[in-house]
Amino acid sequence: MTSPMAIASPPGRWMVLGMLVVVRVAMGYQFQAAASAAPWLIGEFGIDYATVGSLVGFYTLPGILFALPGGYIARRVGEKNLLLFGLALMTAGGGISAVGGDFAWVMGGRLVSAFGVVFLFVVMTKAVGDWFQGGERFLAMALFLNGWPVGIAIGLVGQPALAEALSWHWIFLTTGILAAVGLLTMAATFRHPPGYHEEVAAAGRQRLGQRAIALVVIAGLAWSTINSGNIVIISFAPTFLAARGLGPIEAGAVVSLSMWAGILGVMLGGWITGRFRRPVTLAALTVLAGAGAALLFALDTNYALWLTLSGLVGFMGAGVQAALPLEALSAGNRALGLGLFYALWFLGFALLPSVGGWTRDVTGDPAAPILLGVGLLALTAPLLGLFRLLQRRRGAPHVRTVD
Repeated sequence: MTSPMAIASPPGRWMVLGMLVVVRVAMGYQFQAAASAAPWLIGEFGIDYATVGSLVGFYTLPGILFALPGGYIARRVGEKNLLLFGLALMTAGGGISAVGGDFAWVMGGRLVSAFGVVFLFVVMTKAVGDWFQGGERFLAMALFLNGWPVGIAIGLVGQPALAEALSWHWIFLTTGILAAVGLLTMAATFRHPPGYHEEVAAAGRQRLGQRAIALVVIAGLAWSTINSGNIVIISFAPTFLAARGLGPIEAGAVVSLSMWAGILGVMLGGWITGRFRRPVTLAALTVLAGAGAALLFALDTNYALWLTLSGLVGFMGAGVQAALPLEALSAGNRALGLGLFYALWFLGFALLPSVGGWTRDVTGDPAAPILLGVGLLALTAPLLGLFRLLQRRRGAPHVRTVD
């Protein structure tokens, strides 16, 4: 079998990837803005925490409806034009939230930004797939994915300090400024790889066949379960730890360790899996190990150890998972397939954390959401196995074997 690293990627790819990572950092920074500004918004407008939660959720809510047509729109208007349009909406949304005199302006600006982000998710992931091949794709995808949590981490540190020094308006204003930087960078540097237009012309504007749809749906469900499982665990870990007697500062420190460990895990995994002969198998094993560590977090008292290991190991296969739909698609239907992939991710991201809260309300057990998150992480492994099984079947169209 040919090594995954043997497939050559075109020159100039790392500069393009760097630009995509910068934009993804801006996206993560803007996502975090609502949570960072929450104390000031509550104090000024008298809103409750449920409303703050809606403000946070608005950033991904449009994706449920618009991720799939995003692929069709990219075909019509051109990928670069759609990227610039999405960044323009992010810029405008940040400005609207910053200058508004009442909460309706904050919510409206958030929604404007959210529509822009939907298109960026789809087209930027496609760009990574266009530029990188073989094992290098896993490393590139890992670097690309990490832009989001890095942006969140920067927001966690810098946004409250910015609001303290100036006002909460500056939190949203800086999200618009970063988006504008991304817009200018994208306008100056984005391009397709050499031979891209010839490849697309040769492939034609293909529909998604049944086999390709099945592969993308399985990949999308697996991407939804691993991300939603992690979000459920991280979201409910502070209340779980509080019930175990930890103070809010100590609980926050434990949870933050998992986030930083996850960033490191994605990077390590992107480097390792590109050199591993069976990367999908490795991704399944690492997510199972992460689920096991999360289970021990709920059962044992070494909270920091197990939650950190869950983040570190559980996301080592994230680069492989994010690249799976690219393995099932060709140049002619890649945008359409990624729209379907992200629609499933947005749906799970919006619904499954609410199920976590429901388990807490019904059982009265602070560990119940953690156990749900463990189950979602564990479910990812058989979904990856199912993807691999279907991918191996003779006659699967437009599949580049990676395992």
